[in-house]
Amino acid sequence: MERSRFSTTDASEFVKQQQSKNTAEATKFSVKVVREFCGERGMAKDFQTYEVPAMANLLKDFFSNVRNQGGKTYSKSTLCAIRQGIRRYLQEPPHERSIDIISDPRFKSANHAFNSMLKKARQEGKGQVQHKRHIPAGNYRHIFSQFHIFVVIRYVRKKTSEQTKNHTGITNEDEGDGARMYATGTKMCPVSSFEKYIAKRNPDCDALLQYSCGSYLESDDCWFERKPLGKNSIGQFMVKLSKEAELSDTYTNHCVRATTITVLNDVGFKDRDIVSVSGHRNEKSLASYVADTRVDTKRNMSDALSTITNNLDAVVPAKPTSTCSHAPVNPCAGPSVIQDESCINFLDYKLHTQNQQIQNSMSAPYFNFNNCVVNMYNK
Repeated sequence: MERSRFSTTDASEFVKQQQSKNTAEATKFSVKVVREFCGERGMAKDFQTYEVPAMANLLKDFFSNVRNQGGKTYSKSTLCAIRQGIRRYLQEPPHERSIDIISDPRFKSANHAFNSMLKKARQEGKGQVQHKRHIPAGNYRHIFSQFHIFVVIRYVRKKTSEQTKNHTGITNEDEGDGARMYATGTKMCPVSSFEKYIAKRNPDCDALLQYSCGSYLESDDCWFERKPLGKNSIGQFMVKLSKEAELSDTYTNHCVRATTITVLNDVGFKDRDIVSVSGHRNEKSLASYVADTRVDTKRNMSDALSTITNNLDAVVPAKPTSTCSHAPVNPCAGPSVIQDESCINFLDYKLHTQNQQIQNSMSAPYFNFNNCVVNMYNK
C-alpha cells in the first residue's frame, strides 16, 4: 500500500497542541468557574451553546457576583484572565463562535458589570497587578557566586531560534544573531564561566542543563550526572537558591529577568535595545517592570520641593501691609534691592519672586543684540 503523503491529524487537536500550556490552563480554569456558577444558579452548564442574549445576561450576572473559593473578590489580573479565557473558549475550536464578548456591543451590559467588579477589586486593594520584583544590588554577589552559570546561558549566541510564549513563529520576527555576551577578564567573566560549565558537563548526556553530582573536586573532569535537569528543578532554582543563600527575600527565576530590565533601564539603555535581550515583542511590555520611579529620584524630587518651601519661609514677611516703598523691580537691570521688606504685601512678594526667577535664569556675560527685536516673556 502506497504511503500517504499528507498527515491525517485532526485540525482541532493540532491547533490545541500548539497552544501554550499556560494559556490552555487559564482557559480551562475560566470555563470551570463559569460552569460552577451556572450550576449554583440552576442553569445549563454548556454555556457555549447559549444564544447571544442569554449568554450576555449570564455573563452580566457572572461578572457581578463571581468570587473565589473563599468567597473573596478576585484580583484584577485574575478577573481579566477569566474574561480572556471565556473569549478564547468560545472563539477557538471546536466551538468557533463568531462572537466577541469584549468588543461586541451586545455584551455591553456584561462588560459594564466587569468594569464595576474591577473597581470593587481596586477598592479592596486588589486592583494592582503584582509584577515580579527586581533583585536588590546587595544580593548580587550571593546569587552570582552560585547561579552565574545559569544566568549567562541566556546570553550565549543562539544558533537556532527557540519557541517561546512571545515568539511562537507566527510572525516574521527578527531576533538578531549577534553575540549576546562578551568576555570581561574578571573573576565573574560570563564567557569563561560558560566555557568551564561546558567542559564539566557529562559527555554521556546531550542535555544542556544536567543534574549536579552534589560533591566533586575542582580538578574532576565531570561535575554532573548523566541525567537532564527537569523543568520543575529549573523552575524552582531561584527559590531554592534564595533560601540557601539567605537572601533578603525569596525570588523566582523571573525576578532575574526583571532585574536585567530594571538595571538596563536605570543605566539609560533604550527600550528597543532592552527588548532584544529580554525577549519581549513589544517595548510597551517593559512598562510593568519599570513603572515606579526610583527611590533616589523620589528623594531628589522631595528635596527639590522642600527647598522651595524652605525659601518661602525665609522670605515671606511677618507683617504684610498694602503699600510698598521700594522702587519697581526691573528684571533686566541687575539685582533688585528691596528697601523695606516689612511693606511687601502678597502681590508684591509674588511679583518680586517672579522677577527674581528671571534674574536667576540670566547668566553672565550679557549679550548685545543689533538690528533685531527681542520679546521677553515671563511664563
